[in-house]
Order: sequence, then structure tokens, then C-alpha cells
Amino acid sequence: MSTAVANWPTFLTKLRDRREVAERTMAFCFDKPASFKFIPGQFLDITLVNPRDTDSEGNARGFSIASAPYEDFIMVATRLRDTAFKRVLRSVPLGTEVKIEGPFGNLRLHNDKSRAAVVLTGGIGITPFRSILLHAAKEKLPHRIFLFYANRRPEDAAFLAELQQLEVQNPHYKLIACTRASNRALLAKAAMCSTWLIRPSCAATVDLGSHKCVSIVHLQFCRMFVS
Repeated sequence: MSTAVANWPTFLTKLRDRREVAERTMAFCFDKPASFKFIPGQFLDITLVNPRDTDSEGNARGFSIASAPYEDFIMVATRLRDTAFKRVLRSVPLGTEVKIEGPFGNLRLHNDKSRAAVVLTGGIGITPFRSILLHAAKEKLPHRIFLFYANRRPEDAAFLAELQQLEVQNPHYKLIACTRASNRALLAKAAMCSTWLIRPSCAATVDLGSHKCVSIVHLQFCRMFVS
């Protein structure tokens, strides 16, 4: 058995910006090295360089890439737990250097344009799908994409306004956002969505059986977050 260690692409880059994208949730933007290439949906590792604070969890973390390939920065986002890594990242001066390694992973939009893509996600799990959705809109991909995005409260939903605006930019994309606050409205929307998904005009391009199942999964999935 080989004991060789893979040499993944490694880069040094600098923190460009940070901003709050939901309650207790912050996005961090880094300069994108010219040779850094990735596919929407992939992730990377970020390592702090000689941080002033550390703990038993270490100085490195893996993050989904939230930025799209066409954007001139690398963005990740995270909930702000009280760890040394996150305390350092949210307080160091802009321009601080970090090491990134990657990209890794095979999460991506499928190539079959005739099949609808149905995404079920919640909370900070939205990050790789921001990348995928922005890329799909920019490239005018023909895939029909349904995003079911669950959070306990609207304040917890990272990138919500941006995801809503994407519906205007991409006619093939539909957002179904669910929160505890909109529980009653959610049930009505789910019923409407079920009818919309299986209307006759969809029959030529999507599997009706799958979408009937998706309607059930949608309700069960959202109840996990809003009950």
C-alpha cells in the first residue's frame, strides 16, 4: 500500500473583506489567486498563519466555496461559534495572510439538461449552492432548479435576499424558502408548489413520480427546521 501524501494545490492569499450575511453568520472574502480554479459546489481548507490565538480544534478549517467562479474573490461563510479560529478570523486586520488548499469535492450540478435539479438545504448549508446558482444564472444554463431552503427564522437565512433576486435573473430557478415564522404560509405554498411541479407542461421534462415524492420530502424536511 502506498503511503505517499497527495500534493494538493496550496496558495497564500489575503483577507479582503468580511460582512454579516445573517444573524451570527459572517462571510469572509479573500483575494483570488490567478491560478486558482474551481467548479461550483467544491470546498477548500483555510489555515491561519501564526495566529495570536489557538485552541484544541486547531488552525485549519474546511469551508464550502460560496463565491461563483466568475467573481474576483474567494468567499466562504460560517456561523460564528466561539472558537479561537473564528475569533481570529473575524478580528484580524484586512490584508492578513492565510493559506488555502484545494479545491476538493464532487458536489456539482448534473450535466443532463433535461432533468430538473432539486436542492434541499438548510442554514449555513446554503453556501455551495450560492456558488452553483450564481454560476447557473451567469451562464444562462437551461437546467430547471428548485431550491428548498429551510431556516428557523428569516434572520438566520444567509444570502436570502440574493437568492430571491436570482428568481428574476434566472427564469429556470425557483426558490421555496421555509421558516418557523411562516409555518402556516409554508403549508399553503407547499400545496401550490406541488400543483405547479406536476402541471401538464412539466410532463415532458421531469419525472412526475419523483416530483410527487419531492413534495412529501419538502414537507418533512421543512418540519425538521420549523417545528
